[in-house]
Amino acid sequence: MEPSNGDLWQAYSRVYALMENISFVKEQRARHVDALKGLNRILDAGCGIGLVTAELARNPHRRVLAMDNNPAMLEVAKRRLVRAGSGPRVAITRGEVGAIPCASGKVDGYLSNNVLYCVANEDSVLEEMSRVVQPGGRASIASARPSMDVEVLLTAMEAEIPKLHDPGMRECFQKFAAVNRSIQRMLRNLHEPDEFAQRLEHSGRWRVLEATTTYLEQNFFVVAMRV
Repeated sequence: MEPSNGDLWQAYSRVYALMENISFVKEQRARHVDALKGLNRILDAGCGIGLVTAELARNPHRRVLAMDNNPAMLEVAKRRLVRAGSGPRVAITRGEVGAIPCASGKVDGYLSNNVLYCVANEDSVLEEMSRVVQPGGRASIASARPSMDVEVLLTAMEAEIPKLHDPGMRECFQKFAAVNRSIQRMLRNLHEPDEFAQRLEHSGRWRVLEATTTYLEQNFFVVAMRV
C-alpha cells in the first residue's frame, strides 16, 4: 500500500538531518542565505527541520518566522534552533504555505526551499507569498525541475556518506532513500528556471534578480524582488 503523505513526512523528519553536511545541500543553503542578505524579517515558508532557518538566524539583528504544516518537522527544527542558541530570534508556528498566518506586508524576506513540488495549489502559495512580502522585499525560491531524478541525488549523497563518520549512517541512508523514492512519484509543480521567472514577472508583482539551477541541476533557483 502506498504510504500517506503524512506518513512520508513523519519518516522524512527522522532522517532529513542526514542531508545537513552534504555538499550540494550546503551550497543551496548558502545561496538562499546570500539571496536574503540584509533583510531582517524573514519567513521560512515550509521550514522542515530548520536547516536554512538556523543559518538565517545566525544574524543577531534578524527575526525569522519558521513555519511548516508537519509537527514532527517542527519539533526537530525547535531542538536544532535551541542547540544553535538561535531560539530567541525565531518564532515557530504550524501553518500552510497557501494560507499563511501572517499580516500582509509583514516580512521583507521569503524563503521557499524544496516546498513547491509538494503543494496541492501552487497558485495560492504564490498569492500568499506576494501578500506577505512588503515592496522592496525579496523571495528566494528553489524547487524541483521537470527532469529531477532522485537517483542522481541519492548517488551523490551516498558518495559523501563515508566522510560523515557515523556508524548508524548506512541504515539511516537506506530509510532516507526509500522515502525519497516514494516522494519522486508524488512530485508536482515542476518548473525550469526561466519558466518560473516569467511567471513571477508576468504577475506584475515581482522583478526577477536571478534564475538558474542548483542541487546538482535538479532544482530551479529563482530570486525576485517584490515591486
